[in-house]
Amino acid sequence: MAATGAFVQGPRGIPHAFKNEGNAPARMLIHVSPPGFDLFLKEFATPVPSFASAPVPVTPADIERLLVTAPKFGIEIPPPSPESFGGAGPPSPEGFGGAGPPSR
Repeated sequence: MAATGAFVQGPRGIPHAFKNEGNAPARMLIHVSPPGFDLFLKEFATPVPSFASAPVPVTPADIERLLVTAPKFGIEIPPPSPESFGGAGPPSPEGFGGAGPPSR
């Protein structure tokens, strides 16, 4: 778990993810190299009106758009493991519904 002000490296080729386990919204600054990740986000993510906006619930259509877009950018999204959900398995038969990626 990273605390406020921490630096975390997610190297290419090694699966990594972000999960906010707190009750307050999380903010992070992401630096990606080489460039292009911003184009991936623009293609599938829905912008929020402001940083103060409430989180937007993730829909199955959002997950589908993510899974279709990722390979175009060389990004592999593996299915969640039971450990991702405290050993209980994913929250829906689709494997992702409601869990959502950290793209909002």
